[in-house]
Amino acid sequence: MFCPKCGNEVKAETGICSNCGFDINSVNHEGEQKNIEEQVQEKTEQSVIAQKPKKQESNSYKELSIASFVLSGIFLILGFYKMLIYENGESYPYDMKNAYVGGDAYNFIINGTYTTAYFVLMAAFLIFGVGLLIYGELVLQRKLGNYQVDGKTSEEKSI
Repeated sequence: MFCPKCGNEVKAETGICSNCGFDINSVNHEGEQKNIEEQVQEKTEQSVIAQKPKKQESNSYKELSIASFVLSGIFLILGFYKMLIYENGESYPYDMKNAYVGGDAYNFIINGTYTTAYFVLMAAFLIFGVGLLIYGELVLQRKLGNYQVDGKTSEEKSI
């Protein structure tokens, strides 16, 4: 049994809604009660359907931020590889690693430039990932109504 005034579930033996205090016994028509129960069930189904995309949208921000963090880690590893792994190949078997020209100084300059570029990309993707996390949380809080404007919550603003 549901309250015709607020839609709250009411125990049949009490006959009074615990939420709004409406006397259920004053409604004598069984058909009206069934209609109210159907309306409450439809509203519940609609709210469940409306909430599902919110979770998917929130997860999309998290998934993008995770991908951004993974790319950031890859660029960090590449940067350290260019910075720390160097072999000119001047001795047999002439195995060169991160060496492009004959002189060591030029190779260090080239590798330093590569390292800087990889670290800048790492920092950019790291900042982008954190920004996505913050933005996703703000969107979620806005949809739930748990946000503050001028130090007041959304509930206080509406009053």
